[in-house]
Amino acid sequence: MGGLSLKNGGTLYAVIKPDAKEVFGMTFFKNKEFLLGVYQNKFLYFNLMPNVKPDCPVFLPKLEMGKWMSVAAVVKVSGKDYTVTLYVNGRKPVTKTFKNVNYKATDSEITFGRGWGSTWHFDGAVACFKLFDKPLSEKEIKALDAKCPIKL
Repeated sequence: MGGLSLKNGGTLYAVIKPDAKEVFGMTFFKNKEFLLGVYQNKFLYFNLMPNVKPDCPVFLPKLEMGKWMSVAAVVKVSGKDYTVTLYVNGRKPVTKTFKNVNYKATDSEITFGRGWGSTWHFDGAVACFKLFDKPLSEKEIKALDAKCPIKL
């Protein structure tokens, strides 16, 4: 299968400064598998797209547009159950578990800063992108934040 997959869990991490020019902006995108980005200029949005309905969306409200922030989506797998935790600046504000997910890895490429069509491009600045093939702990995410050259 092509590149990183979250089928067995993993972590997407980025330090971004989203602007409010675009309504939707993807940070990470892998068609028919997952996406992480800004939704409607006010939410951090992650969706696990297991190639079948329903999708598995998670929203974190009240993003501060125009400010530097770290964002992370951590995916843990237990059998066919997927638990997604979204972090902003190392804090763990949202966790959601999806039961009996039929995840199928694809050969799709992973893109950074763009998703579907012309309205899914990330608008803003990016300091770093990191992908991990394991779920990171809250402590490990805070350690990444502490090493970031951008003051969060």
